[in-house]
Amino acid sequence: MNFKGKLKDLIAEADSLEWNLWDYSEPYSSLIPETQCMAIDVDNSELGTDEFTPLEVETCGFQELISMQDLQVVLKSTNNQMAVKAIYYYVKNDAYLTE
Repeated sequence: MNFKGKLKDLIAEADSLEWNLWDYSEPYSSLIPETQCMAIDVDNSELGTDEFTPLEVETCGFQELISMQDLQVVLKSTNNQMAVKAIYYYVKNDAYLTE
């Protein structure tokens, strides 16, 4: 695992993480800065029972959130105050938030 912690900390560290990671989060009805997340290299992870989800993600009960590459693009097109809202919008709509 390359990162585990709060979404706000993942946002702060996103530029220093490799683009090919995948981000997962605890189940949520709405993303908040304190949502627990992890960033993991799926290609080098042991897979869980569905043979797709990394075992570590499955064990934590987390769900797929966004690719690191997409997260980095979302963060480049928004400011820090809007970051969580922009990520949530992207995940729900498979589209970038525009103002």
